[in-house]
Amino acid sequence: MVVETTLLTLVGGLLGLAIGAGGIHLLRVLGADRLPLGGRIAFDARLALVALVAAIIMGHRVGSTHRLVQIFDGISVTPFNRRAGVERAGRARPNPAP
Repeated sequence: MVVETTLLTLVGGLLGLAIGAGGIHLLRVLGADRLPLGGRIAFDARLALVALVAAIIMGHRVGSTHRLVQIFDGISVTPFNRRAGVERAGRARPNPAP
């Protein structure tokens, strides 16, 4: 879960940066340099790096939190265990009377 969440946040961060860079390019094409301080609009690589690092940290934190809840609650939420009849902490569910 940690790896999947981290990858999803990283991909989301990369898509956000791509959309932001495209928006800055669009502003230049539309003539933002004619606006006051419009010539100062630029893509900041340092800020982009900070955003990607923040996305990775957030993905790791969210995935780790989910795993910690599973560990401390004693529940395994995998499809295999649900089919096998495992309910909590490895104890099997009682069979209903025939």
